[in-house]
Amino acid sequence: MRLSAGQKGALVGAANVLAVAICIALAIAHGPRDVGDPEELGYIAPLFPRDAFALVLVLGLGPGILAGWLLGRLVDGVRAPALTRTLALAVPSLLVVVVLGVLTTQPHLIVPALLPTGVAVLALERWTRSG
Repeated sequence: MRLSAGQKGALVGAANVLAVAICIALAIAHGPRDVGDPEELGYIAPLFPRDAFALVLVLGLGPGILAGWLLGRLVDGVRAPALTRTLALAVPSLLVVVVLGVLTTQPHLIVPALLPTGVAVLALERWTRSG
């Protein structure tokens, strides 16, 4: 069975959300303080690693699959060198991670989320290029 570029993107998007959830949970578990300090964010209790993992997975899976599908379709139509295709994927993907980190007032979680997203960008570019 041959997958379309959109289907490849959706699979990579789902895998990326899972990887981001794991990285964020690990960052919280090994970080200097609990994320979601009640005094900072008005939470009743701090956000624990398992809670962060579940939140990222539940809230991110749908948008991650959709974004992956759209980016897969986008890059499939680009007949350009690998660097151009990678940049076409990386700029929106990494920008969304940074914006979400800032909007959630958790900028220290941006780097743990950027790493798997960067790998996902490279994997999707390569997978869609190889046909």
